[in-house]
Amino acid sequence: MRKKFSVTGILAVMIALSGCAGPATSPPDPTALIRDAAEAIQQAGSFAVTIERKGAPVYIDVSGLINFLRASGYYVAPDRVQATVRVLFGGLASDIDVIAIGDQQYYRHSVLTGGQWINAEFSPGFNAEALVRSESGLSRAMGAIQNLELVGQESLDGIPMWHLKGTAIGSEVAALTIGLIPAEADVLIDLFIRIDDGRAERLVIVQPDTVSEAEPIPSTWTVEVFDYNGDYRVEVPR
Repeated sequence: MRKKFSVTGILAVMIALSGCAGPATSPPDPTALIRDAAEAIQQAGSFAVTIERKGAPVYIDVSGLINFLRASGYYVAPDRVQATVRVLFGGLASDIDVIAIGDQQYYRHSVLTGGQWINAEFSPGFNAEALVRSESGLSRAMGAIQNLELVGQESLDGIPMWHLKGTAIGSEVAALTIGLIPAEADVLIDLFIRIDDGRAERLVIVQPDTVSEAEPIPSTWTVEVFDYNGDYRVEVPR
């Protein structure tokens, strides 16, 4: 959050479903739902985000030693993001702390940096403003979802949601996860948007191309975005 960590990840967005919500007045237009959800993220002063991977492993370094597991953090407008990235490093779970402020990046790891913050590039393109607020970021990523279908209403953790699904080219939806998903092939997407305020809450992205005889379960990324406009701060580390 050393192929340099491809944040090609800060977003995110949505797995366990339960029950069904009550009927709405009329089904909304899926394209309008996505457009409004993307705008809400772009206009937010801040939000928290978690990204979790299950299934086939995804290595974020050239040598195939660092296996991404989870990232959690927050974004502060217009250009700041902070996250803790959990990986399997040498077979052991390990955390990397990452901060990006504009084009400046900082990271810290108990072994790689001796527990000290260093001002160095953690990942090319890890720029919160470009990924969240620019026209090439979230708005383009949301618009890149194809074969869009409104599945219906469902309850997610007791909150009524619109459930949408579609497909996309992985590289075109990288901004949805602040660039954390290193995918080029088509991915399957399930998106959950709150009925009450139109905000995206959860996004599930499945990479079918990661299935193999050794790894029968595809890489599945669950992104959750929450606490819009929460009281978060991101500062240059000392």
